[in-house]
Amino acid sequence: ANVRIWGNGKVDQYSNRLIAITGNVLGSQTRGIDMRDGGRITVTGNTIYDSQDLSVYFERCHGFSIGSNTFVWRSDPNAAQRDGLKFVDCSAGVLSGLQTEHLCYGSQEQGAGITLEGCQDVTIGHCQVLDPLHCGIELRDSERCIVDGCTILDRKNPPTMVEAIRVVGGADNQVDRNFT
Repeated sequence: ANVRIWGNGKVDQYSNRLIAITGNVLGSQTRGIDMRDGGRITVTGNTIYDSQDLSVYFERCHGFSIGSNTFVWRSDPNAAQRDGLKFVDCSAGVLSGLQTEHLCYGSQEQGAGITLEGCQDVTIGHCQVLDPLHCGIELRDSERCIVDGCTILDRKNPPTMVEAIRVVGGADNQVDRNFT
């Protein structure tokens, strides 16, 4: 990973706190940012590209804001199809103003360009998810999450996106005012 910060995962309080990742160009690694067991995290003003697995992976993080970043997978026809943003067991987060293109994480049945899995109280707002391979945004087994005001389009010819927004399991999620 370009940036890897892992806490110990064994304490009641987050072992990684008060983190700011700002103004970077991160790319050509397995992951752009790999964050675990963190709290009070800000990721702003970065360009993250061509990650072999995921551009952003957060696990068991709380109180985070990811905004005004660009994410792109190298979209030439011969490149491997990969890259995405994934959040697992995270809470109290905001993803806002992200511009993404050609994210390929997941399959037709599970996973998306932006995936929330087992998350609570996370908002995805005013993001562009353009030309994802299978699905733009997925909420899986998540609670009280919001997807609002996003543009999720497949402009490829032929299109491959099977769903713009997929909600599987969970409860009390809100999906509203998106352009798909």
